[in-house]
Amino acid sequence: MLTRPADTINFGGGWHSDTPYLETPSLGSVLYAKELPPHGGDTLFSNLYRAYDALDADTLSQIEGRRAVHSGSKRYRTPGDRSEVYGKMARKKDGEGGEESALKSDSLHPIARTHPETGRKTLYVSSLHTVAIEGMEDGAAEQLLDKLYAHQAEEEFTCRVVWRPGTLTIWDNRCTLHNALFDYVGHTRRMHRVTIEGERPV
Repeated sequence: MLTRPADTINFGGGWHSDTPYLETPSLGSVLYAKELPPHGGDTLFSNLYRAYDALDADTLSQIEGRRAVHSGSKRYRTPGDRSEVYGKMARKKDGEGGEESALKSDSLHPIARTHPETGRKTLYVSSLHTVAIEGMEDGAAEQLLDKLYAHQAEEEFTCRVVWRPGTLTIWDNRCTLHNALFDYVGHTRRMHRVTIEGERPV
């Protein structure tokens, strides 16, 4: 992962887990710092176990048993595209032809995901990739998702990695979000990343 001095777009910015738009998202990621700017470039992490455990009863009742649509192209869509995305997902599910190639980066996953190793519940939505909630009207879905986005980014659930050359960070994409800060425009940031194959969320 290389950010050059002339780059103006931060592709790792915004709260997200890696590849949730795939049918089988990644289990985790490994990031190793090789070359860093003189200041900035930290990464924030959010603990989604703690975020889920802190939800109020009303919010829990709204998300239990529901699935969200995750898209690899959310940042390029307008807000009005949510119903179109879900409509395509529904057609794909019903087995109608002609949609497969356009949907390779759109997947449905539980909002309240069960971690396969710990058995604990965790939130599984992110502002960078979640575009709709299955079976929920757009306005209500947007309101609920915005509430969840704000909740899981609260300071009590987060920590900050301050990178130094040689820093190695490993995280579990099934129960964390991360957000790479882009406060070093005009400088180089070079990281080596390994993505670990995962399983389909349940």
